[in-house]
Amino acid sequence: MKQPNSYWKITDDCVVFINTSNLTISFNKGTDRHYDNISIEENLEKVIENNSTVIDNLYSNNFSNELIEEIIQAVNYFHSDEYIITLKSDEQIKIKKLKQNKDREQFVEQTLPQKIENSIIKIKQNNKKAIILYIVLIFIIMLTPIIWSFYNEKAFVFLIPISIFIAVFIYQISKLINLKPMYGEANVIEIYASNGSYTNPVSGKLNIPSVIYVKVEKHKLYQIKNNSIDYSNSKSVEQCSYQFTNVLNSVILNKKHIQFVLNTDNEIKILE
Repeated sequence: MKQPNSYWKITDDCVVFINTSNLTISFNKGTDRHYDNISIEENLEKVIENNSTVIDNLYSNNFSNELIEEIIQAVNYFHSDEYIITLKSDEQIKIKKLKQNKDREQFVEQTLPQKIENSIIKIKQNNKKAIILYIVLIFIIMLTPIIWSFYNEKAFVFLIPISIFIAVFIYQISKLINLKPMYGEANVIEIYASNGSYTNPVSGKLNIPSVIYVKVEKHKLYQIKNNSIDYSNSKSVEQCSYQFTNVLNSVILNKKHIQFVLNTDNEIKILE
């Protein structure tokens, strides 16, 4: 039987490769000079277990189902005994050890693309400013009744309702300190305004509403740590809407698929 392909150059800047020596599959999009390049490598078991980030990326880039099915079939072949028996005895031993070792690394983390790193730096800067603002507000709120008490002893009574506001601000500060931005990709269903319709800027008329949302299909969110995207640590999200912080423009409106960084529960920065 003729062996299936192990290398696919899907587009000029997108390659999928099966490493038959260590039983891994790689997805590379962009080049070393491309600031938003993506490079993912994972074990073939992930494809077989239907839990593959590589396959997810192939689908999210809208590549043909026939091509993706061909890649999946190739993975199954190179992971099978049918392939192993075609190898030399020493190679067979090596492959069998790889398959038996359940503790081997499941993912090679992606180097963080520059535009994601820039977004995270911006998010951290904005969060730092917000924390400072909350601290200043707490100081002002507490200081007011204290100064007032020098003229009126009953002013201390206001510390009770004021403490409620302070507790809310402290909660927000704690939330910002513990905030961990996440990376995601999703197909766009629609972009809409919370307070009415808007005009596509391509027409030359742009009415920017106060809040704009992007509705997306089911997708995954990945943690960002140690200056990389941790593809081994993800959570699935059903169809939902996010508020995005980008300035509205024709590039954003015409996107069918977005990459983004999640800042809070529903606020994202779309990577242009």
